[in-house]
Amino acid sequence: NVDLRKKSQDNLYNLDKLNLSTNFLNIECFNTTGLKGQFEKKENSEDYTRFFLSFIPEKSGTKLGRRGMGRNTYFLASQVTTFFGLSVQEGNQNEFLRGLSYIGRNFNKENARYNPYAAFSSNDEDQNIGFTKPIIKKEIIDYFKKCSGLKRNKEPGLSVSIPYPIEDISLKKIRQEYIKRFFPSLILGSLKLDIEGEIIDTNNIREICSKEFKFENKYLDFIEESWLSSTGSGSEIITPTNFKFNNNKKILKKDFDENQIEIIKNKFHKNKILSFKIPVKINFNKEDKEGVYESFFTLALQKKEPDHEQQKAM
Repeated sequence: NVDLRKKSQDNLYNLDKLNLSTNFLNIECFNTTGLKGQFEKKENSEDYTRFFLSFIPEKSGTKLGRRGMGRNTYFLASQVTTFFGLSVQEGNQNEFLRGLSYIGRNFNKENARYNPYAAFSSNDEDQNIGFTKPIIKKEIIDYFKKCSGLKRNKEPGLSVSIPYPIEDISLKKIRQEYIKRFFPSLILGSLKLDIEGEIIDTNNIREICSKEFKFENKYLDFIEESWLSSTGSGSEIITPTNFKFNNNKKILKKDFDENQIEIIKNKFHKNKILSFKIPVKINFNKEDKEGVYESFFTLALQKKEPDHEQQKAM
């Protein structure tokens, strides 16, 4: 790996200095599916391939994440542009480990073309060129978990381990960004964070938001109640009965029937939360997908009290 970096002319860090203080930034999710996909197959477009594979140029389809660009976040977070993934697939408890390292630019040597990526994995001659299988040997995985500090023990999900994280990354910043990004899920009880032993969940997230981010309880109540309202019984959600797509780009009063208008007026003036189901139509005109797809999004609305201070967007 080090030799490849020197050849690629992208060796921008002091290896001797880094070896003095080995540390890892670990991000682990539990009670999820883990990376899906059968990595034994020669052709595989599922999660495993998109997450790890860097050498196949063909990317087709419309599924989010198909280009695998998200993994670049982990490269950028490491001083040695390297990360490891340890995953347990839901249902079988099988662990597999693989690492990826961005080693610099493409270069040619002895009539061979070298990609700018290196993999920590096992070779498999039956696979596509450039495709390697993950490591499944228990002794190697256990040793890696011991060295890196990963806590996963057969629970389904994904663990990402980033060696030598850049100096700009700190636990304080990570904690702040996770709370800002996921505070609705924390309020609703669908997510729990464990940051170096500090548990953040539905029991204390309101207090943290109030003290650290200066959010009023009224705003947090709106987040929780609007979600519960939009996912509750169908009678609570208002869909514009008379709306027709055609060339309509706005939803107007005429799109609701008289009964709906009365419900909207009464709830709004009583400071009740209104939940709307807004229809949308998406036109596709691509080589791999054509036609019209109909869907919807939900919108929550509540009358603002005169003394309610404006909240900063998170």
